[in-house]
Amino acid sequence: MGGLISKGSYLDEVVYLSNQNVTPQDLNIIQKDTDFTEKEILNLYFRFYQLDQKENQKLSITQFLNLDELQNSPFKSRLIDGLELIKEQSKYLQSKNLTLDNNTGQEASNQEKQDQKNFARRQSKCAADLPKANFLNFASVNGTKKKLYKITPINNNAQEGISSNKYSAKQLNYSFIDFKLFCKILNVFSAKASSSNKSRFLFRIFDFDEDSMLSKDDLIKGITLLFTDPHTGENLMNKSEIERLAVAVFSETETNQEGFLKYEDLQLNLWETDFEKNCTIYF
Repeated sequence: MGGLISKGSYLDEVVYLSNQNVTPQDLNIIQKDTDFTEKEILNLYFRFYQLDQKENQKLSITQFLNLDELQNSPFKSRLIDGLELIKEQSKYLQSKNLTLDNNTGQEASNQEKQDQKNFARRQSKCAADLPKANFLNFASVNGTKKKLYKITPINNNAQEGISSNKYSAKQLNYSFIDFKLFCKILNVFSAKASSSNKSRFLFRIFDFDEDSMLSKDDLIKGITLLFTDPHTGENLMNKSEIERLAVAVFSETETNQEGFLKYEDLQLNLWETDFEKNCTIYF
């Protein structure tokens, strides 16, 4: 970790494909701060590139949520809180001594239009090179042709299920997620990420009112999401079944007798399940 990058390696390809916007120093930091392998980091860069329709090496929250692997998550509507994206945005703005004017979404709206223009231009460019398919042909460092990676258009419905009252358009569409942060955020889904990181992520998902405690209402809402088809919205359990399950989990797990679950209570319960497997994405 943290050593020199070998020429022709997976990481060297990331530097090459990013036109050196991702530096060896960036990649050393990613290796140090995440559990991803070199090949996974390269695969993540392809995904990052697909999402970066502004072509400025930064993603907005809306663009980030367009990641294919997140589209099937039953907790899609809770990922902003579960992955602490607003917290990361605040840290970025503070580091740059910037603020967001949350009273208007006009700038964000204009940026969305520009994103669509950028996407159309990139699709046209790719179509000129590969007229029978909208694919981007990445060339490897040694000049041999690599796999073709489809450019996924921005999903205008990526904000579905996100409360417009809770998050402003500017918060959702402000670009701040660079490739280092992209990898850091997604690290919780790594197969090698610690059980503690995964369980804390799930606790934040279930903590709807963000009071660092889980009430029965929190559990009912979380279980409802868990057993709802993210595409059709169909509930796989009825309301009474969900409530019975929540009560059962609560009664078996609560240790403080105060009417709520702490993180340690949920962690004990999760250790008896295969939650790590269900909280893992293979990139």
